Amino acid sequence: QTPNKIVSIQESQINSTDSSHNPLVFITVTIVFTLITIFGVGLNVAALFCAFYRKCYRHWPNIFLIAVHVSSLTIAACAHPLMTMSSFLKMANFSLLGCEVYGFLVTFFGLTEINLFAAASVSYYFYVGKMEYGTTMPKWRLTIIVCSCYVVALGWAIGPLVGWNAYVPEGLLSACCVDWTTENPISQAYIVLMLIIEFIFPVTIIIVFHTKLFVKLRQHRQRLSTRSRTDKSRSAYILLLMTVSFLVSWSPYAVMSFMNILGIKRQNQLLNTIPALMAKSTTVWDPLIFLMRMSDGRKKPKRQHNESPEDQNLPVEESSQSLTKEK
Repeated sequence: QTPNKIVSIQESQINSTDSSHNPLVFITVTIVFTLITIFGVGLNVAALFCAFYRKCYRHWPNIFLIAVHVSSLTIAACAHPLMTMSSFLKMANFSLLGCEVYGFLVTFFGLTEINLFAAASVSYYFYVGKMEYGTTMPKWRLTIIVCSCYVVALGWAIGPLVGWNAYVPEGLLSACCVDWTTENPISQAYIVLMLIIEFIFPVTIIIVFHTKLFVKLRQHRQRLSTRSRTDKSRSAYILLLMTVSFLVSWSPYAVMSFMNILGIKRQNQLLNTIPALMAKSTTVWDPLIFLMRMSDGRKKPKRQHNESPEDQNLPVEESSQSLTKEK
């Protein structure tokens, strides 16, 4: 049934008199897609290089952000070019396989990112918000948490491939996504459950734990040195900025999905494409924010000899080695 639906959607666009089929519209969308692809790949590569070059991976909260950059880079390098080429050709040239590959990549890594942001907010609260600066998260626990984010997203992304919903063209048919307009009760159940578990639930967690984190930081600011307070607040603030950027980019798409479920559909294909464009732009904004934070970090003064490991924002083991060398 999926191949037939893809053909039906393509034929409906060919026969449609929608003003969004103007060649200028496709040229504009193609240019936007191209810019998102180029900047998405470039900024994420730069963010990953900068992170590892400066050894930021030793600070465990950044592992979540690095995993986000890996996911964004995969989308920008593997999925966005397919979308750009399809838009350039002014027609949905996705075969069933191409549509499924694109839909799977975007769904899998997109859901992985929101899972990582939710996990980061919880982990950051318990290990930073509770002022446990002298401890680092065990590597085995960090590995389990990050891998769990990928596994959960993988389960949802595989669903349409095995018959639980399907991947079909959307908007100007230059991209593919899960079938939001299906009337099949089983496929509708997939959509509702995914929106609850992979959007409403993570967003709730993010809001609750980010709020608790900043309240905790405010309560303990008198106990911390100015340097330590600045480091912790900056890290928490950058995590918040990246999370908000991701949610703002994806929220219009989520709202449009809810509207489709409720039967409120827009006939103009261009208006249906704009939320998807905003969602895909997150591959640009998040690494840009991270790079700005890295640039700001270079301006921080050198650590003083009398600072404790907690004030230095380093694990105890690393700080001890540093102090030993200084002696």
